[in-house]
Amino acid sequence: MLQTLQNRQFVMWERTGGGLRLTDVSAALSAIKVDWSSLGRRRRADLAKLDAVQRYAYATGCRRGFVLRYFGDPAAKNTCEGCDNCLGTHKKRDAGSGRTKVPKLGKLPNPKRQRSGTPAESSEAQPALSGRDVLLLATLKELRGTIAREDKVPAYVVFADRTLTDLAASRPGTLMAMQTVRGIGPAKLEKYGARFLAEIQRAATRETA
Repeated sequence: MLQTLQNRQFVMWERTGGGLRLTDVSAALSAIKVDWSSLGRRRRADLAKLDAVQRYAYATGCRRGFVLRYFGDPAAKNTCEGCDNCLGTHKKRDAGSGRTKVPKLGKLPNPKRQRSGTPAESSEAQPALSGRDVLLLATLKELRGTIAREDKVPAYVVFADRTLTDLAASRPGTLMAMQTVRGIGPAKLEKYGARFLAEIQRAATRETA
């Protein structure tokens, strides 16, 4: 887009930090053909990527599985027994000595126990859902699918399953309350918050009718 505008001598662009300036400030805005819809789609896609990076940074589950799921790799698993989360090697600061401690080998998760179905020590329990919550969860997943098709992104880019489960269980009543739900940062709250909040409120209305 910028290259096209520069070729037509509407603007001159410079590298990061250099800014952007018009070459003819008297030109009518209508003379500058800007595909605002394409720019909007690109902005949404960029925000989705930024949100994915944020979720990766704060992920408490398997990081390798996170990356593989992001790229749609069917080999993604809940544990790889190799990343910092799976091995439990988060750094722990010893306030007395200032040294960094890591778990000893004897304290690492037992691979055999995990493969047999015992959850890893770093895993967190899923919230318990009532019958009504399960119905709401299904509705929220339908909405997620609709948004994913609109934005042409994988469903998990909108919200992870765990986030939808937490929404169905906690049923926040305001956008501010939604910010406390795991997996909902400022960018996603702005993009999707109102639609999911409306769905939660509709469910509450149906249940009390």
